[in-house]
Amino acid sequence: MKHLSQLPRIPVAANLVPGLGGGRTRRVGRVRESHRLAGQVRVGGTRGLVPPYSSACFALCLLLLLLLAVPSSAADIRLRGQCAATGAVVKLGDVADVNGENAATLAALELFPAPPAGEQRFLRVRELQDLLLLRGIPVAEHQISGASQVTITSGGQPVKTAPAQAVSLSIARRANRRVCEAVARYLDECASDTSPTIPVFEKQPGPGAGRQRPRTGEAAGQSRWSVQVELTEAQARTAADPSRPISISGGRAPWTGVQRFQVTVQTPQGPVSFPLDARTSLPSAVVVACRSLARGTVVRPEDVELRREAAGESVSAVHSIEEVVGRETTRSVAEGKVLTPESVRAPLLVRKGEVVTVFALSGGIRLRTFARARDEGGQDDLVAVESMLDRSTYFARVTGAREVEVYARSPRVEQKPTR
Repeated sequence: MKHLSQLPRIPVAANLVPGLGGGRTRRVGRVRESHRLAGQVRVGGTRGLVPPYSSACFALCLLLLLLLAVPSSAADIRLRGQCAATGAVVKLGDVADVNGENAATLAALELFPAPPAGEQRFLRVRELQDLLLLRGIPVAEHQISGASQVTITSGGQPVKTAPAQAVSLSIARRANRRVCEAVARYLDECASDTSPTIPVFEKQPGPGAGRQRPRTGEAAGQSRWSVQVELTEAQARTAADPSRPISISGGRAPWTGVQRFQVTVQTPQGPVSFPLDARTSLPSAVVVACRSLARGTVVRPEDVELRREAAGESVSAVHSIEEVVGRETTRSVAEGKVLTPESVRAPLLVRKGEVVTVFALSGGIRLRTFARARDEGGQDDLVAVESMLDRSTYFARVTGAREVEVYARSPRVEQKPTR
């Protein structure tokens, strides 16, 4: 529409409108004469001059009639409730009925790519207005009406959305496992530079072998993250397919606790992303055998190291190297296996069938005899021994190599009461 300033000026003859021009005024006399003359009234009980307002209103009405007579270029865009894209690109004529001037040009205006086959897209009025503004179309000059949202399908047939089926337990577990593994791999990459160094005992050639030296690497710095997530049914359906790669981003140092990640799944229709809250934790380091240890081997510092293992394996494991160094293995331990308190014991000082020296303590008297061990044991263990004299069996505490000790009860002297 044209602005009022662009309209041609139309001269209005003073003689066409009574009382408009000539600058002539009439003096107000009697009340009967003031009613007869147009545009003149009696003010404040005195006679005076007033402008002719009726002629000004007539001129304004004439201008409005001229404006209505000017042809308008506005178009009527009436949105449809549902449409089918006929080509690879959705046009304005596909989603709306366009009437008015330049209707063909507006109908051929391209908006966005058509949705893939079997899928649908929704277009709202606000989104359409933004698309038209981006293409230089003055939205204010056109009338947009009809549906508030357009459902766009591909192939000319509307898509019938079936009710979503519940995700089975196996699919939910598979999706949960894939997402947790992807998060754990991402944390291994992000936390490799910030994870604390785990001190280990490493065998050193030459003098000073067995001294403690910090070492970092894939073996010592290996981290097994514990990740807990909760997926919705839609997220589980998207992430359950093993053929769809999963990538993770987000999170923040120190990477433990509740972390917000962005999960991206590559699907045939394109990448699908969704935010996900996960609870992550890093298990404590445990003692692991660096080489295979036979039963009865005395553990040396270079035989073990600290590693981070899965949470299930570290529950009953030994968490300090000092707890196993110098002790003897109770069974064979393979390389890379976690040591538990039951895997080691104090070195055997007394073995079954050996003749041991028995020290008997009673008060300030110490006696020595010999017996045969019926059990095996280490320092401070109680073992059964058999007397070499009468083959009687009693228990003694191991005090050294092939040495045990028993405590004899001191004799009690009863004093008779004096009379």
